[in-house]
Amino acid sequence: MWTGSGWDSAAVIQAGANGDRAWCGAGRTAELSFAVPECNSLGLSLVGGGTLQDAFEAVEQGAAETLIVLENDLYRRAERAAVDRCLDRARHVVVIDHLLHETARNAEIVLPAGAFTEAEGTLVSNEGRAQRFFQLLVPEGDIQGSWRWLRDLLGASDRDPGWTTLDHMTAACANALPTLAAIPQAAPGADVRANVAKIPLETHLSSCRPRIHPPVPV
Repeated sequence: MWTGSGWDSAAVIQAGANGDRAWCGAGRTAELSFAVPECNSLGLSLVGGGTLQDAFEAVEQGAAETLIVLENDLYRRAERAAVDRCLDRARHVVVIDHLLHETARNAEIVLPAGAFTEAEGTLVSNEGRAQRFFQLLVPEGDIQGSWRWLRDLLGASDRDPGWTTLDHMTAACANALPTLAAIPQAAPGADVRANVAKIPLETHLSSCRPRIHPPVPV
């Protein structure tokens, strides 16, 4: 049996538990699985931090001047009036995303992030498993992974050149957050080689190669 938190309703979760209990009471074997609303909802909850309302209040009180929105449309998360007030009050609004949505249209700067096929990272499944995904397509122009944009915004120095590979970023997350300490073990590092070459994401005779690198119309 499946249930989840997409409706943000304790009653829906309780209904799933009641159904599972009734099934077991009838002498049947039953299992209950909880789905999360989005692909990395559980990973975000493990990171912790404040709420969206906390961010709104920080901007309203002048404690924060710059608002960085990472792959999200605030108008889907809060009431329109509250979002409008926050965006108007913030001195700078920066959006990092691969979609052009209403929040991005109201931003001062929009940085083009790679979609999941154009970047690499780690997701935490609804079972709490760290799952690595790798870049398949090479984006054009200035598009790059969101974590690379955050790296560029933070800046680098001669002493600390910053994150140059996914391994660096993953290790930084693992060191900063005990709940994510195991994510470097989700997949081999960038230095792993098979027959002196990187592990390919597809076979050499892959039939979909023309679709990955389509011809450019003249």
